Formats: sequence, C-alpha cells, structure tokens
Amino acid sequence: MPLLLSLTLLPLLLTLATHLSQSFLTPLLSTLAARLQLTHELAGVTLLALGNGAPDLCATIAATRNEKAQMAVGELIGAAAVIWCAVVGCVVHTSPSRPKSNFADGKVKHCRHLYIPSESKQEHSYETPHSHSSHS
Repeated sequence: MPLLLSLTLLPLLLTLATHLSQSFLTPLLSTLAARLQLTHELAGVTLLALGNGAPDLCATIAATRNEKAQMAVGELIGAAAVIWCAVVGCVVHTSPSRPKSNFADGKVKHCRHLYIPSESKQEHSYETPHSHSSHS
C-alpha cells in the first residue's frame, strides 16, 4: 500500500515543484542575474552551489552554538574533502580533456587514487623498502 501511495503522489509532487520553481525561483534568478550582470547559466550554477552548501553551513552553525568547535571544523574539512576527492575526481576521471597544470594533475590523481584503488595499483608498482635489498 505505501508503494502505491508513493507512486500516486510522486507525479503530483513533481508537478508542484515544477510550478513553484517556474513561478517563484526562475523570475527571481533572472532578476538577480540581470542585476549582477551574470549569464543565466552562471546564476543557476551559483544557486546550485548555495543550495548544496546550505546544509554544511547549518551544521557548522549548530555545532558552534553547542560549543563543539571540533565538530564544526571536522564537518567543514570533511565536506571539502568529499568535494575535492569524490566530485572533482569523478569529473576529471570522466572528462575527455586533462588538466593543464602539474599541481592540479597531481592533486586529482591523488584524490582519484583514494577512491579508485584498483586503478592506482595498475598505474604504479608499490615496493617495500626490503624489496631492494640483495641476498648475497
């Protein structure tokens, strides 16, 4: 029964979300883009980034208000690590072009190796310090 209810409500909720975004979000975003002299694409990406970062900001504020500074710092560092390692690594891994900077290329390879260990084993051979000793 819950599955049937969910399948019935899903089209209604998607239609409602579409109507609300067309009525309120799109005109506001167009006005902000015009005032700030941004393209519509850049304004949309900026809004997406703000929406994606809002939970991290709320969690950091809540941790700070509860006098848990270590949790706040850990949450911010953890969120940044996920973005750098997972998102940037996946984008670069699936992108047909490669970074032009050696620094960026090194960071991306490092992050990609954290999340794709089988590929890191294929690209590098890891040797222990004892593998170079001679047994004469």
